[in-house]
Amino acid sequence: MKLITAIVKPFKLDEVKSALQAAGITGADGRIAPGLYYAHYVGDYDAAAWLYWSLPTVWTDAARGTLPLSWAFNPNLAERFPLGMAWARETATQSDSFVAGDSGAGYLNPGLLAPPRHHSQLPSGVAAWEGHCQRYYEQWDLGVTGFVIDGFGQPMSDEVMDAYARFSPGGIVAQKVPPQGLHGEMPYLRMGMDLPHDEREAAKAIWSRFRGPGVRFAVCRSILKSPSWYAAVDRQLGDLGGPGVRIVDLETLLWLVREFETHRSDYVQGSVEYANATEVLCTPQVSRGLATVGVDDGPVVVVEEGGVAAWRVAAHTPPQYLYFAADDAFAPQGGELTVEVEYLDRGAGEFELQYDSSDRNAPHWGAYKAAEGRATREGSRQWRTHRFALPDTRLRNSQNGGADLRLFSPGDDLLVRAVRLRRG
Repeated sequence: MKLITAIVKPFKLDEVKSALQAAGITGADGRIAPGLYYAHYVGDYDAAAWLYWSLPTVWTDAARGTLPLSWAFNPNLAERFPLGMAWARETATQSDSFVAGDSGAGYLNPGLLAPPRHHSQLPSGVAAWEGHCQRYYEQWDLGVTGFVIDGFGQPMSDEVMDAYARFSPGGIVAQKVPPQGLHGEMPYLRMGMDLPHDEREAAKAIWSRFRGPGVRFAVCRSILKSPSWYAAVDRQLGDLGGPGVRIVDLETLLWLVREFETHRSDYVQGSVEYANATEVLCTPQVSRGLATVGVDDGPVVVVEEGGVAAWRVAAHTPPQYLYFAADDAFAPQGGELTVEVEYLDRGAGEFELQYDSSDRNAPHWGAYKAAEGRATREGSRQWRTHRFALPDTRLRNSQNGGADLRLFSPGDDLLVRAVRLRRG
């Protein structure tokens, strides 16, 4: 069921809260119930031919209307196939919602609209893009941009984000943003992944986003799939996760993100013992406020070297990493932390640490800032400790898999037996 309709229009907050409570998403106290809330970005209808040929089949699928689906029909297609756009809206069920895709009313990398525009040297094109999108968003009653394609462009600047906050106030899903947050009052999420074709594998991919207790959000992209396929994925996900996983439409998901971020202190999970701890520690045998995170580009591999258990960070193409996540209660005080890495000094090549920082000029809005200085191996075959100073940590789980730190070794395989994260 679509819970929130037309965020861009005035609505009664009490009615929204009542609908969320009736659906079991919020409790009597108004707080979001723990669990994973996810939405399907139903794409990629960014060309008239795709919409023209696919719409008759997907729209008449027997499963349409049985689960929330957020259809990403590019509003520009009204110039090529207006009858299809109108027919879909006239025959939509309460479970069908519409969002813009591919950055808005068109197809571009919005980070390249703001100066410095290295390719064209033109002045800012943000105002022109905003005006163009505003027209189509009003025409088709849109308030959410389901996918902002950042591509090889720089992340969106404040100027660009301000524009989206005006014409897409219900929120955006993008690539080069932190996992979730608010820009002013506009909520945003990072696009999770493209789902594989197999329904069970797709369900596993969604389930992988559900790490730990508390409230979690995820949005996943798929291309030209039928409602029956989405229903099969949802059934498989139910088998994996039970009642702790809920599918909602994208408007509702972003509304929940806004609620979460507005009252973040009510939801952030963490252990009391780490709130004032001076350090957290992780070894292959012990996890005290710091834990490894296994993801596609960061498998957790434990080996034994001379009777000592250690993680192996493999020399690999494409790169592989070793990810860590700190307990949510272990928030940096003033942003200054130190990481100590105990490693075996063998082989060749330096290794580095990348951390979730508040430096928005670092890759992915600061999610992967490289700590100053790399550790150099000298071949002593002794266990050594290297310290990385992190002056501006954020620790908002902005890296893959919700991690905060990752180690990377471009040289030979790296063996690590302990990682400590200390304040100051």
